[in-house]
Amino acid sequence: MLGRLLDRVKVFGVGDLPVELRGWSQEVREVSLEYLPTVSEAFSPCPTHRDVYVRRVLRLQPRINDSLSIGRALHELFLTPLRLVNRVGAGDVIEELSNLKAQLLSDLTKDLVDFGKVVFEASSRILMDLVYDGYPIPIAVEPSLEGTVIGFSDVIKPDLVIGSLPVEVVVSENPDYLARKELALADVVKELRLIITNERMPKGVGDARKCGYCAFRRLCKPA
Repeated sequence: MLGRLLDRVKVFGVGDLPVELRGWSQEVREVSLEYLPTVSEAFSPCPTHRDVYVRRVLRLQPRINDSLSIGRALHELFLTPLRLVNRVGAGDVIEELSNLKAQLLSDLTKDLVDFGKVVFEASSRILMDLVYDGYPIPIAVEPSLEGTVIGFSDVIKPDLVIGSLPVEVVVSENPDYLARKELALADVVKELRLIITNERMPKGVGDARKCGYCAFRRLCKPA
C-alpha cells in the first residue's frame, strides 16, 4: 500500500521551489515495486501469512475443506439470482428463477438442500422486487475493480455494489472472519471513491458525473 502511494506521489511544489520526496527524482529513475499482494493474501485467515509462502514459493494449493465448500455453495446460491439483474423482465423472471433453483439445488448434498432453498429464495425475493419496481437502484454483481490503484496486484471483486455501497455476503459468526471482511470492504470503499470522483474508472464504466445514480450505472447493464 505504502509503495503504491509513493509511486503516485511525485513532486510537491511550494511556490517556485520544487521539493522532492526524500531526494527522489522521478526523472532519474522510476520507482520499482518488488511485490504487490493479492486481496486474498492481504486478508488471509493465517495469522503469520505463511500461507503466502506455501502458495507462492512452494507452489502448493490449499485443500478445500467442508466449511469452505459449504460457504462457496451458499455464496453462489445467493448471488446467482442477482446476476439476472437488468437481464430479465417481469414476464420471464419466474421461469428463469425456477430453472436456476432446480439446477443449483441438484448440486447440493441432502443436508444442505433445505438451507440452500432459504438462501436462494431470499435472493430471489430481492431480484423480484427490483424487477417489478423497474430497477430503481443500480446493482452490480461481483464487478471487477482495478486493485493496483490502492496497492493490490489483482482485481477487487466485492460481492455486490448497490448504488455506490459495497456489500459482502457472509455465512459466518466468527469475529475474526467478520473483521477481515470489514477491512476488505474498507478497501473497496476507497476504490469506489476514486471511481466516483473520476480519478480512476474501471473498464466499461462511463463518466460517473453523467450517471443518474452511481459510477456503476453502465456496468450494471449488459453490453
